[in-house]
Amino acid sequence: MTSQNYRININVSGKHFSAKLQSLRKYPNTLLGSEFLRLFYDHGKGEYFFDRDPELFRFILNYYRLGKLHISEIECPGALQDELDFFGIPNSALDECCIGLFTKVNQIENVHVPHCRHNIKKTLGNHGKNEKRTHTVIKMKNDAGARNNKHQIYTEKVVEKDDKLAKKVKNGDGNTRTRNSKLTLVCSHIKNTSDSGNNYKKSYLSQKILYVFKNKKIRAILQYLYGLMILGSSLCNTVETIDCYQDVKCGRHYVKTFFAVETFFVAVFSADYVIRLLLADNKLLFIKQVLNIVDLLAILPYYLELIFTVLVGASDVLITFRVLRVLRLMKLSRNSPRLQTLVLTLRNSFKDLLLLYFIFIFGILLFGGAIYYVESGGSNADKFTSIPHSLWFTCVTMVTTGYGDVVPVTIWGKIFASLCGFCGVLIMSLPIPIMQERKANQQS
Repeated sequence: MTSQNYRININVSGKHFSAKLQSLRKYPNTLLGSEFLRLFYDHGKGEYFFDRDPELFRFILNYYRLGKLHISEIECPGALQDELDFFGIPNSALDECCIGLFTKVNQIENVHVPHCRHNIKKTLGNHGKNEKRTHTVIKMKNDAGARNNKHQIYTEKVVEKDDKLAKKVKNGDGNTRTRNSKLTLVCSHIKNTSDSGNNYKKSYLSQKILYVFKNKKIRAILQYLYGLMILGSSLCNTVETIDCYQDVKCGRHYVKTFFAVETFFVAVFSADYVIRLLLADNKLLFIKQVLNIVDLLAILPYYLELIFTVLVGASDVLITFRVLRVLRLMKLSRNSPRLQTLVLTLRNSFKDLLLLYFIFIFGILLFGGAIYYVESGGSNADKFTSIPHSLWFTCVTMVTTGYGDVVPVTIWGKIFASLCGFCGVLIMSLPIPIMQERKANQQS
């Protein structure tokens, strides 16, 4: 299959799609057309997975096929806008036939009716064939005299009969028109007024918060500050082990200072973890992710040490858990596409690297046994007292380190040591072109 006809499989919340890679690459400034697409690749299933709305994804995919974005009036405009923002598709991609519809529908701002579609289906399913029901149709009218382009919200009663939902739409000039509509901007007034007001306030606040964090400059500043805090935490852990006085570590001498600094960093990292956990759609999947496990392990020693100190009165027992603080440096990879690319390359090259390092271990065992038997009968027998002792020499030789603390003295020992070093150079250099090829394939 040529590169022009190469197709990729996309899994959107369980619904599968197929697209030509060439069509996606026409728009490199979007998510599906950029190099960041590989971050969503599932190597085990050979597909790209997105936890997004599969019904709205068809509009996204048609944009890459047709070069124009078409939308449907029956879809939620807010949800569609979220999908466009996620996949990096600008609103200017809308075709002329849909610009008016999207602009008109998008005028319904600051109105939050949760689970609109679900409530409509539930309401329509409860009434009989000939039963009349009254719904509240939420509309928005531009007030030409209002300042700051504020909108005036008004409602209108609509009578529904014979399982057909007739929507009566009043225009700004007072004209009316009636048409059949399927789940179009109609929400049953199921909740009471107080609940609607509370939902509105929560939605408005959430939108403001999301708007702030969607700002690229603010997001970049927060990422840099978060990265500096990670480096600062690691720096404090390093300074804590330095001798401030003779045989007295800084961590022992300035206990309260380091404890206060550590508490501050752990509080920030804990808040970050808890907030992301609460905002996650699938909390179980969030907990199982590798980086999130690393985040939890990085803050867990502090709480274990604190609890153990309060209950038992001593923290030296858990001092070995402090080594897990080093894992905080891995948090930097969350906001670094290059580090994520490196991890993805290592994961995709795992099978090839596993075979190479199996050969590496086999070489260590082979040369370790050979050097032991040729050196054990000579004057150097006290250096190579067993095969495990010889394995140390062959290991540092194959990785081209060679500390020189143990060296063979016999002719055959030197020959085997030379072969061991030569094989080590070959084995250690082979993974480099393999990883480069994997990375090039991902970028292409």
